[in-house]
Amino acid sequence: EVVGMVSIFNYGFDIADEAFKKAGVPYISLTNYESLIELAVEKGEVNAATHELLMQWRKSPSTWNQ
Repeated sequence: EVVGMVSIFNYGFDIADEAFKKAGVPYISLTNYESLIELAVEKGEVNAATHELLMQWRKSPSTWNQ
């Protein structure tokens, strides 16, 4: 019996969030994709255009850039 799930990192995909809710399994993650990208922007590793592109990918990776 699964009583919960913990991860170090997650991508914040809606489909995963919905699956955990549907299964009634609590889920906690230490950090996520959005935080990682924001940190990369703050450190100057990612510019504004690339930031937007990366966030678009996260919204729908299976259909992105088609």
